[in-house]
Amino acid sequence: MNKYHKHFYFMFAFSLIIMNFFIFSHGLGATDKGPINSCYTSTAPKVDGHLNPGEWDDANDPVEITLYNITDQNDTLIVEMQSVYTDNETVYLGITVPDSNLDDDQLMILFRSNLDEEFIVPPPRANFTYTKDNDVKMFWAHNNYSEDGYTMGMAREWRPDTIAGGTEDSEGKCHFTGSAITFELCFPFRTSDSNGHDISLEIGAEVEMFLYYYESSTLTEYLQGREADGDFDFNTLKIGCEPTTSEPPTTTTPPPTTTTPPPSSSEPPSTTTPPPTTSEPSITSSSEAIPIYFGTIVLGLVSCSLVIVISKKARKD
Repeated sequence: MNKYHKHFYFMFAFSLIIMNFFIFSHGLGATDKGPINSCYTSTAPKVDGHLNPGEWDDANDPVEITLYNITDQNDTLIVEMQSVYTDNETVYLGITVPDSNLDDDQLMILFRSNLDEEFIVPPPRANFTYTKDNDVKMFWAHNNYSEDGYTMGMAREWRPDTIAGGTEDSEGKCHFTGSAITFELCFPFRTSDSNGHDISLEIGAEVEMFLYYYESSTLTEYLQGREADGDFDFNTLKIGCEPTTSEPPTTTTPPPTTTTPPPSSSEPPSTTTPPPTTSEPSITSSSEAIPIYFGTIVLGLVSCSLVIVISKKARKD
């Protein structure tokens, strides 16, 4: 084997190792923790931060969402969220965060409106960077204030819509109970704000969401990112409850006997069109990532074996 061949094979093996690392670092799959179903209600909750009895009766039971300390994955914060929507196509969120101190705490809800890039970039490539042009709903607990914004693609930074010539299209308030902070938020299905990167929804639509909470009394950042795993979780806000309204209502009256083929009305009505592309994440789910892990291991073993063989061959020559 001449020196040119040795250099060629060595560079080929080295390239395989680099490719293996690239696949491994990019192939870790984000975990979909399930839907937050937004149910129809004829009476909109009053957005004052108080989750009053009767206001959320039409909502599903609150869904628990686990947030992790950004530097210590063993330290967790479990928040609850539920949702309803109204005839005027407005979404309402009710959120409960266990907290015994009302300081300069902050809650961010990040909605994925940019489908051309990954949603979140986890370690080791970045420290949970929010990719640009995703929709942000931000709360400040100490002054009971919320703001509509969008991400800038730098770390966990964002910018208010109004700074970029956009409009404020959401309303949010919070309330301190002594042991928890409750948040209420509302925003329309869609806006005409071309500068705000707002999400666009309809009945049956889904959009990925990611939560962040800053606990100011301990200077701790909690989010759905799992630092030790180099990965992150997300939930999906779905406009509509399960089971969907496309299923025929139950009835005690038996169907009439007929030899006529079943009418076409037995098929779901056209209003149950498939969710838009917002429900199809380009990131890899955990189940889809299993073949990637296996392929990564195999490719790594092949690469290392090839380097060893070439090295031994080079020493003999």
